[in-house]
Amino acid sequence: MPFDAMPAITESEAATALRLIDAVIEALGPNGERWRKGDLTSPDGKHCIMGALHYCRRKLRTPRGDRTTFFLRRAINHDLPFFHYAVSVMQFNDLKCDGFADVRKILLLARELAVCAAEGRPEPPCKRRRQ
Repeated sequence: MPFDAMPAITESEAATALRLIDAVIEALGPNGERWRKGDLTSPDGKHCIMGALHYCRRKLRTPRGDRTTFFLRRAINHDLPFFHYAVSVMQFNDLKCDGFADVRKILLLARELAVCAAEGRPEPPCKRRRQ
């Protein structure tokens, strides 16, 4: 279908998305020590996925409008069962994930989708299924 394809992405856009996804993983900590649910950020330096993305954009001086959020949403909706379609990044962080292992899995899948788009390769098979 024409709407199933990834939009064209430049190497520069892919590099920015990859850099930001790696920075988000680092900002949240290897085991999620700085990850939280319910708020973008907390006084003790913890972040949800979007809070970490905003923090990393400021830290790396990346302008908004990059493709990182697109790849995060694509990864979330690529991996969830069929009935969870169109879940936002915040909904996933606060309601749909069971812990940081799910967050890390989505961040790594978003990274893989960005690499596939940059290299013109097909994305990995979708795990979505009807339930």
